Amino acid sequence: SDADSEDADTPCGITSEACTDGLESRSNCSEARTIGRRAGLITITGSLTGVGNDADPSCAGDEIDHFYRVYLLSGEDIELTLHHQLDGFDGVLAVYRTNDACTPSSCDIEVGCQNAYHQSGFPERISYRATHEGWHTIVVDCRLTPLWSSSNYTLEVEFACFGDCGCT
Repeated sequence: SDADSEDADTPCGITSEACTDGLESRSNCSEARTIGRRAGLITITGSLTGVGNDADPSCAGDEIDHFYRVYLLSGEDIELTLHHQLDGFDGVLAVYRTNDACTPSSCDIEVGCQNAYHQSGFPERISYRATHEGWHTIVVDCRLTPLWSSSNYTLEVEFACFGDCGCT
């Protein structure tokens, strides 16, 4: 996308923070839970019960949401799959990158969004190749809060990083 072609600030490199799973609340972009860099499939479970609305992805996610972040090098691939654990849950999956590679707490530029409208029970999927090094935020969102606000979900993150992922 045009927004993704904008230049980001100089990357700060892979830090120990990028290599370790975090304990952040997931409640907004500045509290996105860190997913540590490691190759392979990472499975995360969560519940959107009682959480707020702090994101408004372009593909219609305008309700309750959770935030996760991962540090990507330019050219690395990430595959995301959001499974809904309640038939009828209309999930939304979005990816943002920060305009400043060293600032993990901002959701500046949307680089992917998926909402298979009215496809309840089907997973949302995004395949993304990073065009800039830096922090990227994954948003698990949904539509129509009153009916589906208590839904549990599983987020699968398949990370194809370079070498040992820069974490030793």
